[in-house]
Amino acid sequence: MPVMLSSRELREARSDVLETLTDTCEIQRATESVSSAGIVSQTWAAIKDEALCRIDPETRRDNQGVIAGREASRARFQATFEWDEDIIEGDRVIYEGETLELIELHGIHSARIVTRAVLAKIEGA
Repeated sequence: MPVMLSSRELREARSDVLETLTDTCEIQRATESVSSAGIVSQTWAAIKDEALCRIDPETRRDNQGVIAGREASRARFQATFEWDEDIIEGDRVIYEGETLELIELHGIHSARIVTRAVLAKIEGA
């Protein structure tokens, strides 16, 4: 039988996990605009400059392929954020000057103590 946390226990667990989020990163979201000539352009803007986070490398690496006409691979990272962080599919994360694509957001998991996502950095493109 699953163990249910009380509201107080859940608040305490979320507070405790903040101690493990030792870094900060910038979360960016894209917006699109259409010119009078019908050309669509995409721009990125920070929605949060200093989101608490923890970025850990994954041992799995995507196979090498062709990206933008060059051989490249994606290094993958597990990202952990506060449980109620405003991050959605399609966002990207700037961490230590590197741009990381959000490729998977874990929306369903026990107790919602944190928000987790898989990020990727394209290498060699």
